[in-house]
Amino acid sequence: MQSENNQHSDEEDYMGNIWGWKFSFISLGIIVAMVLLMWYRSVTIKQAPPSTPPPQEAVGDSTLLQ
Repeated sequence: MQSENNQHSDEEDYMGNIWGWKFSFISLGIIVAMVLLMWYRSVTIKQAPPSTPPPQEAVGDSTLLQ
């Protein structure tokens, strides 16, 4: 009897998803669409992402060169 009252009380306190499941599924769809778009662009460009330029050799004081 006591456990039934506690369970019922917990269900009343639970607020649930405040945005609703429809909003959650729309957000999931947007995320999946963006991932697919990024994948498609990476396949169609066929160009390696830019890397950092190679380090240039440091030139010392040119007055010391003979």
